[in-house]
Amino acid sequence: RHPTVYADLLKSYVEEYDIKVWLINTGWTGGPYGEGERFPLKITRQIIRSIQAGVVNDVQTEKDPIFGLDVPLEVSGVDPQYLSPQKTWSDPKAYTAKATELADKFKKQIQYFQNL
Repeated sequence: RHPTVYADLLKSYVEEYDIKVWLINTGWTGGPYGEGERFPLKITRQIIRSIQAGVVNDVQTEKDPIFGLDVPLEVSGVDPQYLSPQKTWSDPKAYTAKATELADKFKKQIQYFQNL
């Protein structure tokens, strides 16, 4: 099946059952490959525990300016810098350039599948 079939199915379940969806960085932080480091497993686990306990459902968030996602400003037991990737990069302009490049790649990929 076309990928949009699955995307539409997921969207319908999220909307119908008011499902909270969380994206968690389990990859790289603090800079591009070679400068940054793997995202700490201890922090990933703490974020997941907080999500499972429902404690992040009511925290204050801020809108990510590039991806448009609502990012929690705090999670108990987690240094706030890890909640927003740009805060872990020493060069904010480099982060913005790399994040914008990634967002553009996502857009192109979506357009590609819409045209199939």
